[in-house]
Amino acid sequence: MVNVKEGKATMSLSSIGKQIHNDVMNVSNIQSVRVGILPKRSGIITNLDLGVEQGLDLTEKTREIVEVVKSSANRLGVKLYNTNVNFIPVSGPKIRRERPEIKVEERVEVEDISVEE
Repeated sequence: MVNVKEGKATMSLSSIGKQIHNDVMNVSNIQSVRVGILPKRSGIITNLDLGVEQGLDLTEKTREIVEVVKSSANRLGVKLYNTNVNFIPVSGPKIRRERPEIKVEERVEVEDISVEE
């Protein structure tokens, strides 16, 4: 339930999660995001699983992510109780590999050659 100027509006957890997902994906060095939202009496707790590049300063990145989530929640008019961040190191950007092209060669007929002893 979100307070608006003239009454109240209901927002689904899915909508909130998608907005937070989109905002967090815009943060540099984030490869993937999975957002979990736990509803509380008058707010939410967010659980984030983030795929990040190896060698990243996780303390600074955590601060940045928490600020982004706070900003998203404020913009949506939702009270944020807590943000839990779980970093999952990934080796690099995912590369979509195409299937190798398979070439079919034409058949060549060969005469049967027998070897006598």
